[in-house]
Amino acid sequence: MGLISFLGKEYLGGNSLEAGVKNAELLFRKGIILHGRPICSTLDVLGEEAKSEKNVEMNLQAYRQAIVELGNLSEAHKNSILEYNIRTPFSVSVKLSSITLSRRKDGEVEIEQPALLESNVRNLVLTGVKHKIPITVDMEDHYWTYTTLKLARSIWNKKLPVDIVLQSCLDQTLDDVNLFLDQNLPINKSQTTVRACRGIYLEPAEIATRSASVAKERLYGLVEKLFEAGYFVGIATHDILLSQRIRENIIQKKGIPKERYEYQGLKGIYSFEDVIIPEVLKRGEDVRLYLPVELNPGDGDAYMHRRVVMNHEIVFNYLKDRTSRVVRKLSV
Repeated sequence: MGLISFLGKEYLGGNSLEAGVKNAELLFRKGIILHGRPICSTLDVLGEEAKSEKNVEMNLQAYRQAIVELGNLSEAHKNSILEYNIRTPFSVSVKLSSITLSRRKDGEVEIEQPALLESNVRNLVLTGVKHKIPITVDMEDHYWTYTTLKLARSIWNKKLPVDIVLQSCLDQTLDDVNLFLDQNLPINKSQTTVRACRGIYLEPAEIATRSASVAKERLYGLVEKLFEAGYFVGIATHDILLSQRIRENIIQKKGIPKERYEYQGLKGIYSFEDVIIPEVLKRGEDVRLYLPVELNPGDGDAYMHRRVVMNHEIVFNYLKDRTSRVVRKLSV
């Protein structure tokens, strides 16, 4: 097993779609057993940057299958969903680069068939509506930012629900909120999730901050702005202090009801799984884990390459994370 695979194995939601769906169900049940409230999840299919039409169709089929199977899972657990008043127990996150052919040019991407891409997303959203599984158009690196937000706005203007992601590390993000989100749109904003996160991509210094503290401060401001704009906010941070600060200074002070937000994080992160999740569920709030799955061996390499090789900080965080878990277990 290579270094990337070794570091990344605990962050994967499974090595097949079936495994990912199974793990989503296990998390749902685990939350009830350990914390008295289900753990929600979002399933993603790793395999971005499709190289052929065959890859595109394979990824589309995988997303469609994920929607159907998670819909069946929701139906199987409908009593628990009602009992705990869970808004959306399962969702699917879609990377646009996996369902279209594209090339990078001048800081953006050129889509070979833009109309087909929008049609693909629209059909996934409609399938999601049918099976009661929300679709999130995931955010990729800065090449994809404008294309992703423009497509999301087009979907919204057709009165269809689609969730999105914003990254606080990018200098333009707050302006993007003004341009694309803080507008009169024919959607129910309080039922439209915007995941606010730092962003893991190592972006050029001229368009993004590489300072963790600056990115976290921006994330705080982003969460506040999204609440003001009326959206349902996915608070995606593994930082315990930042999570507490958002809760105390924004949610509590402004009296924001728990029906307007949830906490989100990656599978395998100690600070999130072992600290934030128990506290959130104890308060009767919702939490969601990101479960990326491989369809074939190696499909997750790009995902972990970004986190391990292109962002060396993740190696330090991994070692710190694992050490914290060992110390915690020994102290019990």
